[in-house]
Amino acid sequence: MGYSNVVYNRFMKKADAVIIGGGAVGCVTGKELARRGLQAVILEEHAVPGKGGKCTGLVSTRGLEMLGIDYGKAVVGKISGARIRSPNSSFEVRRKNAAVVLDRQAFDEECAAEAVDAGAVLKTGTRASGFSAGGVLVGKNRFSSRFIVGADGVQSFTARSLGFPPINDFVLCCEKEFARAKISDPGLVEVFLDNKKFPGFFAWIVPAGDGARIGFGTTDFNAARMIEKQFFGTKEVKGAVGDSGAGKNYWAVIPLHSRRQTQKGDVMLVGDAAGQVKATTGGGIVFGGLCAEILAETVGKGAPFDYETAWRRKFGGTLALHSVARMLLDTMPNPVLDLFVGAGRFGPAKLLERLGDMDFILR
Repeated sequence: MGYSNVVYNRFMKKADAVIIGGGAVGCVTGKELARRGLQAVILEEHAVPGKGGKCTGLVSTRGLEMLGIDYGKAVVGKISGARIRSPNSSFEVRRKNAAVVLDRQAFDEECAAEAVDAGAVLKTGTRASGFSAGGVLVGKNRFSSRFIVGADGVQSFTARSLGFPPINDFVLCCEKEFARAKISDPGLVEVFLDNKKFPGFFAWIVPAGDGARIGFGTTDFNAARMIEKQFFGTKEVKGAVGDSGAGKNYWAVIPLHSRRQTQKGDVMLVGDAAGQVKATTGGGIVFGGLCAEILAETVGKGAPFDYETAWRRKFGGTLALHSVARMLLDTMPNPVLDLFVGAGRFGPAKLLERLGDMDFILR
């Protein structure tokens, strides 16, 4: 994973595209643009690209293979199924080679390495401070570029600065990592549906090597701390982690809908910045990466180009379906959730089959 920290110099101050954000999706964007012969510069504000491991990292193998990233060295576990629980029912669904659990930081660094290998320039420790006509400001310096890509997350500085419509619906997630865990089946994810305990989302226990990544999400931000205390005190969680203390403990916000506009002329948003996330599970790596490929393809064809129409034509309907499914789940009283989960293959299993691979991922 030999990405390089390229020295900022005069030669780099002009590019075909400047990408704000060096996470996985930003680096996939840079890689795909470079593969098409465009000079792409990726600006990453942190010293090392990536999310620092702040992610559940459960992603469908099919989705990862579609992205073409060499993710093998980042795998810390393989998942073949999920046990879906409601307050009084449960159901188990299995699918061979359904998903993998990733070391998200290692995966992000691999994405960065592949972008640099393809010819993109990665500049770490560099934060965009503003925008001017045909360029990005970095302090007193300016990158001039034909295109600007905002891949800078759900709280996108690019989107705010350039007047894109806001995303108004979010879920707040909390996750804790435990180095040691007592998981009876390391290939099985536990998913907890309960609209009283976890309004607007769900909770999870994801095996990760010898440990586990355990968390929940909710749209009730005011109740989040109370939910945290109650959930991590349940017998299911205590039974899994015993006296093992939590390692990483973090909170994250995930968009539940795509942004109403993701392109303004030569400025485009991709990934979480565009809201290209599955509302059912919070998964953003696969859709964000695939939309990055569409962005590069449309830009590579030259003007005029319409990234907005292209990605919505390919994935807009699928993401809208996820939003509808999320809404339906959220409106079910717990007794109805019990009936839904108790319906077995005619309930959650069918939903999973229709919606795609199970990449229950904390952004």
